[in-house]
Amino acid sequence: MIRWKRYQLFQTGKRKIVIRDLLKQMNAANVPLEAATEVVKENVYYPGKRLETRGIRKLPPKLDSSHPNWKETPCLVNRDHNVLVGGLNQAKIFTNSVETKEGLPSQIESLYDADTVDKHIELVQMAFASALVYDTTQLRLPVRKDPERPAWVFPREYGITDQRKNYVLCNRLIHLCELIAGLDVSQNRYKFEDAYFSLPLLRDEDVIQSQIRADLLILSKDSLKSLENPEQTLNTELPDISPMKYTISLPEENLYELENIFPLTENASFKHVHTAIIHFNATEVHNLYKTPVLESQTTARSLMKAFTIAAAQARYLYGENVQRLPEPVVVQCIQTDAKYFHFCVFQLNTLEWSPSNQSVRNIFWSEPVIPAYEFGGYFEGQPTITSFNKEVFKKFLAFYLHR
Repeated sequence: MIRWKRYQLFQTGKRKIVIRDLLKQMNAANVPLEAATEVVKENVYYPGKRLETRGIRKLPPKLDSSHPNWKETPCLVNRDHNVLVGGLNQAKIFTNSVETKEGLPSQIESLYDADTVDKHIELVQMAFASALVYDTTQLRLPVRKDPERPAWVFPREYGITDQRKNYVLCNRLIHLCELIAGLDVSQNRYKFEDAYFSLPLLRDEDVIQSQIRADLLILSKDSLKSLENPEQTLNTELPDISPMKYTISLPEENLYELENIFPLTENASFKHVHTAIIHFNATEVHNLYKTPVLESQTTARSLMKAFTIAAAQARYLYGENVQRLPEPVVVQCIQTDAKYFHFCVFQLNTLEWSPSNQSVRNIFWSEPVIPAYEFGGYFEGQPTITSFNKEVFKKFLAFYLHR
């Protein structure tokens, strides 16, 4: 080892210093030269702040009337875990929306391409398998309960969490849509994760604030075109849920701060929400009284989220005081728990809220919740996905291609 080191030092000492005329070469290439003293700034000393370590550390303010954000008027709050007890009819009154036809708009249905889906069906199934079976995540799963034996304790289970399944599956489907759509469409799309929205509303004597999260957001450079003339919603009636009020089951809070939040800056290149993908986590979403969530409440959750995103988009584009929109804002929404999918489209025409039939309404298109498969996981030690439904990806791809 010592002899080898000596040999390396000997060879290094035999190197010749090559003198290159770099100044002539840089002048020939018209490269500007500046003195190092003109570029490098002198060291500037910034005195640090003295830490106050004397005394007792201040405690956080109490969550009562002494808190700075405490207000006497309570605020009705809608968050990710909330569902409306009145279901879809209550959500229509809250969002001032009507359904003009059953199913999705004809502009989206015209984009259904069964041949393309059949051609890539193996890739679609592999996307589902990678999220449901082949993902290597092993985390502690929620405690399993048997309603007929509530005191029975099941063994602790580990595996792929619902949140992980949703995240992997939706990202794989979006990536597959990008490959099928080509550069012409995908270069005008941008994927944004964990987007937070806050929308305050003042209606009559009620103070309402919707604070939601879009787990995946597809943005576009251009806004989606209006799907239907807003004037066609005149003289349409909202559902009647009396004697219930449209804000029933929304929790009240006195500690709040009203703020308009849209997750994009003013100079963003992709400033229009194209599609919002929302995850439905059964351990997070629940009724106020812990009763099972119904399909109508799942559809209402999609409508509430689509309304919040579209209204925040409208205030981002036209100002916080906008009421009747110069141009409608169209938002597509997909809600899924990695097995069941709900596809809907929302067109925001106005932020005015009036039960009168003479006012313009917002428009909501929706389809029933559809399953993507019957069973996905391991059966007798083999990765298995049974009764695969290709209609899910057909609608997913049509949403991505719509513009």
